[in-house]
Amino acid sequence: MAWVHLLRLALFPSILWDFVAGMVLAGLASQLFVPERSVPPLLALIALYHGGMVLNDWADRKDDSIYRSSRPLASGAVRPSVALFIAAALLFGGAYLAGFEQKHVQILLGVILVYNLGSRYLRHWLGPVLLAIARAIALSFGPLFWFEPSAFVGLVTLLPAACYALYFLFLSRLAQAEERGLPGMRGLGFSVACAVTPLALLQIGTPHWALAPFWLALIAFIVRPAWVDRGAHWSPTRVQMQVRRLLSAAPLLLSVILAAKGEWAWALGGPIASLSVNQLAKLTTAE
Repeated sequence: MAWVHLLRLALFPSILWDFVAGMVLAGLASQLFVPERSVPPLLALIALYHGGMVLNDWADRKDDSIYRSSRPLASGAVRPSVALFIAAALLFGGAYLAGFEQKHVQILLGVILVYNLGSRYLRHWLGPVLLAIARAIALSFGPLFWFEPSAFVGLVTLLPAACYALYFLFLSRLAQAEERGLPGMRGLGFSVACAVTPLALLQIGTPHWALAPFWLALIAFIVRPAWVDRGAHWSPTRVQMQVRRLLSAAPLLLSVILAAKGEWAWALGGPIASLSVNQLAKLTTAE
């Protein structure tokens, strides 16, 4: 069970949905059913994502021994040397499978390495930006195997990727308080900021009836609990709970983006992915 936590396997449906949503946004939905074209980049993205999760725990093992002693490396359930080997195998194996010559692969791998192996000072100031860039690339990962970056921008536009990046920028700013906590109003502020990122999508001119259900579900899921606790000081545990909630809600944001693009049938996959993340998190926590 230690490896399930170390790899953050509960978040697997979220990264899978990133890939699917990006393909649909680029008009490549039919290619999802062609294994020889969709499986290699998907496997590469999964390897890079979960390899980054393992490397993150390896880099944070000293701090975790103080603040989160139950984590696999801090508790001794997994040896640091083994974790580092697995992280390197996943990261460089994923990059090899995706193609080292691909610019977006180089950027994503570089972001992962800089974020996890950079100084504490760098992570404090640039960490949220790096994480935002990483998830924007994850959304774009599949289409970039078919199109040059310039063509991809023309097909999907920068707006959905920027919207998704903003969500993770605010999420990761909240996550920076996981060790010390923060005032409830600040926690509410970051949660509301995540919830209103789809405002930029209104420029697309989507009918409100297609976008509203997914957006309202997103707002209710992440803002309501933060509003209830707005007057209290959030402990590190309370911050971690809200960060996990925001992570599990990320697929709902992609549903809003898909609905804004008129892909409302595909948007139904977001709630499924979000529920899957929640259920997997509960199962792994129960263990």
